[in-house]
Amino acid sequence: MTATTLPPQWESLAQELHQARQAGILLPHRTAEALPPTKAAAYAVQDRTIDLDGREPRAWKLGATMLAAQNSLGLSEPFAGPVLQQWIMASPAQLDVRTFSCTVFEPEIAFKLGSDIDRPISEDEAAAAIATWHAAIEVINFRFIDGRLMNALGMITDLGANGGLVVGPAMAEGVFDYATLPLEVRINGHVVANRTPPPPETDPVGLLVWFSRHVTDRGYVLKRGDVITTGSQAGVIPYQPGDLVEADFGPGGIAAFQS
Repeated sequence: MTATTLPPQWESLAQELHQARQAGILLPHRTAEALPPTKAAAYAVQDRTIDLDGREPRAWKLGATMLAAQNSLGLSEPFAGPVLQQWIMASPAQLDVRTFSCTVFEPEIAFKLGSDIDRPISEDEAAAAIATWHAAIEVINFRFIDGRLMNALGMITDLGANGGLVVGPAMAEGVFDYATLPLEVRINGHVVANRTPPPPETDPVGLLVWFSRHVTDRGYVLKRGDVITTGSQAGVIPYQPGDLVEADFGPGGIAAFQS
């Protein structure tokens, strides 16, 4: 990625976000007027925060992958955010959420790339680029107090509101069928949700086509082994510190974390 010089206001914001993540502290709530006013500016702050971390992302989250979610956020396409390397966790994971601004998660389906992507790709190329499928849990977090009150631009600015990604083992070959894969979400052994029937726009192959254009336009190269998670399969679900959270995709395996 080629670094760009930000206006002082947004450089300061990127520095604050980076330092808050490093220290595990929360920042005061920001009004919409104190956040980047455009998607381009929000992604520029996100890119600068990545640059300050000093490591290329090895995982990415895709948000608002359903049209209904895009409409509710005033977006015309999904959004993306990096999962910083220290927050990519193999299942089962232990996660200290005491410094989180919220305790909610999303059960998701993720995939791992089998080849590098350095340009926009076609649907056939996207299908061929996916090496393995995985049960996953995205743990939501903001660096702002009351971050859930922020608009879409605020979420993009704050690394897509990502607090961590728990990735289960690779699904056995032949198991993955996006349209029919079951899901049972459990907290402390109790079922709290099942899979929401996926609309066609959330097909992961199509999302990778979109993401290849989005991320390479920003100057990144996706690498073999990178993980991309594709949006919630059962909405946004609350939990409490101390809970055991499991996303059980039946034959597709389980992603779990102990908070």
